[in-house]
Amino acid sequence: MFGWLIRRKAQTQVTPPAPTSERQAPKVEANPKAASTLKTETRSFSLERVRLQNAMGFKVSHDDLPDSFPLHYFTKRPLPNGSIALFPGTWGAETLEINLPIRTTEQADAQEAGAQVENESALIDLRKVDKIPAELDLFLPLFAKSEIQPLMIDMIPETSFGASLANILTQGSWNALRLEATARSGGCCQVCGDKPQSIECHELWEYHTPKRRDAVSDTRGVQTLVALLSLCKACHRMFHPCRADAHGQSDEVWERIAWANRWTGEQTAAYSRIVQKIWQRRSAITWDLDLRLVRNWELVVRKAKVNMLDDGRLQDLISDRITGLLGVNWRFSKESEFQKSLPLPDWLTV
Repeated sequence: MFGWLIRRKAQTQVTPPAPTSERQAPKVEANPKAASTLKTETRSFSLERVRLQNAMGFKVSHDDLPDSFPLHYFTKRPLPNGSIALFPGTWGAETLEINLPIRTTEQADAQEAGAQVENESALIDLRKVDKIPAELDLFLPLFAKSEIQPLMIDMIPETSFGASLANILTQGSWNALRLEATARSGGCCQVCGDKPQSIECHELWEYHTPKRRDAVSDTRGVQTLVALLSLCKACHRMFHPCRADAHGQSDEVWERIAWANRWTGEQTAAYSRIVQKIWQRRSAITWDLDLRLVRNWELVVRKAKVNMLDDGRLQDLISDRITGLLGVNWRFSKESEFQKSLPLPDWLTV
């Protein structure tokens, strides 16, 4: 499973690509007060977009990280030299536009801040601007923001394989969530800004365990759903490095992670080595799902895939893994009665 950790080229360093040589990449106007200003405005986009931006960034409150985890890699990182670096092949050498992953209802606000709106899409035409206005920062895809909180590429623990909304919910129930995420991003990838014909939806989780490490053995951990991301296929692969390794795409995926997180090759290699330790630790714990993020949606579970236990948790009929759905009411397919939400553990503080 972790062959990509062993096969990494000993002398190969992954470095964020330089801007395309055909043109000078535009500078991003630095304004550290812009984000805080937008937070206080009454525009419809601001609160939702700030929450999403915060959710995408790494949180140092992860309770189950190894002591050697390089937290300093996850401090906020500015654009290298203030210039945007396009990932080679993201859109092709001729592309001179950045799509904005925003709702249709946000386009007027983006246009007021300096974006162009063409054919029902909001974008920045790099041929027409020398600087990207600071007011547009919250609208930008992750790679173009003036400052980012690096993504933490979490591998799903073995003890939680299959425990995802995409697997548990009926197709109709999952599609409702997925299409809402697509609408929120205007059909664009929230990392690179690409606008493919088919956008993919990724469930972003945070993992929490009791503060006392000796209590983990007899306590279930909690996976908290923090966002549903709209991603192109290439960016989606970043969040599933084991799957990429199985398809011979490991080097490509880690190069993209380095680019997205603005890491050097040394930083990327160090993180790739410690991912296995995180995965092994989490795979020794059983997990429940904290679904408060989607508590206002009607969640319909595929009854044919699970068996409901006396304590209200669900047992997968194939793997026998047991999962509790916390913080949300739900019902089985072909049943009208909703099941009562399981309570959140007292030690969970998020």
